[in-house]
Amino acid sequence: MNRSSLTSLLLAIALAPVSAPVTAAPAAAREMHFSKLSRTYTDLVSELAPIQQGPLTVRLSSPNHVLVVKDTRLKLTPAAAGVHAAHLEIDLSGKGWLVGDVEAAGMATRLQDELYVMPQTVALAAKVRLRRVPSGYEVEPLELPTQVEVLIQSKLTNDLLRWCEGISIFSGFDCGGLEQSLTRIAVPMPATAGEKYHLPDAELTPEERALLDSFLPAPAPAAGR
Repeated sequence: MNRSSLTSLLLAIALAPVSAPVTAAPAAAREMHFSKLSRTYTDLVSELAPIQQGPLTVRLSSPNHVLVVKDTRLKLTPAAAGVHAAHLEIDLSGKGWLVGDVEAAGMATRLQDELYVMPQTVALAAKVRLRRVPSGYEVEPLELPTQVEVLIQSKLTNDLLRWCEGISIFSGFDCGGLEQSLTRIAVPMPATAGEKYHLPDAELTPEERALLDSFLPAPAPAAGR
């Protein structure tokens, strides 16, 4: 997953074949639980959303990390022909390396330390269109959140706060609120326009393809019939 990796993961989980329904639900809405994509992922996200607080800017990145997806819960609701509203919850944790490039009051520095992604549930609401194509399935996101928040811990937070407090002595800058921004970071989601993702037949069993086909609208009858 080289481009828009986090989105690919979230959409793949949301539309991957499910192992079994958790609860019986009306045809209009299905609640599902599956483990096919519950595994370890590396380096899914490089750049994180920058933190802007007055004249201070913190640009965060994670050049290497591991995320462990432990469980997923999904509710799909048909919205139109081939279009589905999806509510996805992912249980995850992880660790890696966090880099912070900081600029404020004409000064700049780079701080870095270990990153811990605390065990948590990340929720995502989306609307997608699913199409059958010759080599598999095409997934087109129609609506996505602009970002997803992830709770982290890192000693980098304390280092940034000390640096901020140091420059506030002569700049008068207020460092209040910075700690919360550094512990609940935002992972930006790409714009949906033009983004399409491919789920190939080669990665699916006949049973899994039949399940995905059940989400598609019935083909139109042939002319003259």
